[in-house]
Amino acid sequence: MRACEPPPSMKGADRQPPRPRWTASCTRSCLQPTLALVLLVCAQLTSLPVCRADVEQLFSQASELQDANLCSEALPLYSELLGQPDLSSTLRANVLYNEAVCLELNDQPQRALQNYQQVRQQAAQPELRRDAMFRLAALSLKFNPRGPERRILRDLLLKRTRREDRARIHIELASVDLQLNREQRAAHHLRRASSIARNLSPPLNPWYQARAQLLIGDLFSRSASRSALTSRRPRVLVRRLHHRAKLLERAQLHYVAAIEQKLPHWAQAGTLHLAQAILELAQAMQALERRISDGQLRGRVKERQLLKAWLAARRPGTARKAFESLQLCLDLRQETGHKSNYSSSCRELLERFPMELLNGNEPRQETLPIGANSAP
Repeated sequence: MRACEPPPSMKGADRQPPRPRWTASCTRSCLQPTLALVLLVCAQLTSLPVCRADVEQLFSQASELQDANLCSEALPLYSELLGQPDLSSTLRANVLYNEAVCLELNDQPQRALQNYQQVRQQAAQPELRRDAMFRLAALSLKFNPRGPERRILRDLLLKRTRREDRARIHIELASVDLQLNREQRAAHHLRRASSIARNLSPPLNPWYQARAQLLIGDLFSRSASRSALTSRRPRVLVRRLHHRAKLLERAQLHYVAAIEQKLPHWAQAGTLHLAQAILELAQAMQALERRISDGQLRGRVKERQLLKAWLAARRPGTARKAFESLQLCLDLRQETGHKSNYSSSCRELLERFPMELLNGNEPRQETLPIGANSAP
């Protein structure tokens, strides 16, 4: 039987960017047997499935796959590692944590929660336990935003002194508040996170940069939706169209910033949220066209006709932007191999896309009618 080589330097959870984390779950070799012990394990304890050096190599391979956003390929390797009877408690905690990250990204949150809970209870490293508690609370709140885990995040925010940690917690709390429609609180947390991240060196982890940009885009999209096109006066409707267009333009900038982080998970989210916001505007424009045709608007006949003509010309292009954003979402899924709820939603929305929104004349004017100076 051949002798195993000494174990290489362990590459732990610090090899897993981009992923939601505070600290590296393993920054040095978690298995440090001497060469004699390695030889003994490989040459004499033949009942073990693999030697310790091979265990480290398998962990390194899984880490590299996770680095490359190939969690589907990494998960079987993590399962194989957890099946090894000689796995040390330290390495087991790191494998459980990394597997949980992949499970979370692959839309298996319940299994991820179980792993985070085990790490929180069993890990010997204090930083890894706190990291698991942070992820456990954040993931739990996605299912129950009013749950007690929110207090855990707030307690962690008070106890953490590292600025990067505080920025990440603010972003998680902003996500929770947005789920609860507490937009002012969400905006407050995002402002605090942005202020902290602005002075960080090295910069904030790209995972959280992308997530923060997505949340800011959502805030602008929600604000745009509140600019309802329900008035019966053409001039009021034009002002609201102009205001809504400006807000969606701001939202688009942040969605694009999230996509530019080049993380498949958040890139798919950015394309989906952008498509939903633009599609909502296109449908509102179509509904307004029908109201004009049905004679539900007041004002001069010429104003109503101008507004209707402008809507008929601009609505198809607006809808086309939403359609193309959904197509980009699916292209990202195909190119990266990363499957998520976001890409599934993109496919569903594309399959039932209201194609009639794309029908209409090409635009003949660049501005809104009745005195406005911009268009969606």
